[in-house]
Amino acid sequence: MSIQYPIVAVILLLSGLIGMVLPAAAQSPHTHQHRFGNAEKWAQVFDDPARDAWQKPHEVIQALKLKPDAIIGRDHR
Repeated sequence: MSIQYPIVAVILLLSGLIGMVLPAAAQSPHTHQHRFGNAEKWAQVFDDPARDAWQKPHEVIQALKLKPDAIIGRDHR
């Protein structure tokens, strides 16, 4: 019976560690390691009208179902 408690403790410890590591990994995928040294290149990428085709900003705003009087940003200065 005394062996069960260390096993439970190890399982809980490992679960906690996995619970902390996985969200951190999800926030920084390996595909987002861009350097922005070439500002002209990135300006063209970000300002490209075709960008709306894959980012779908109108659909994103519609999916949020914001009320007409919703405040989505506020200057706290």
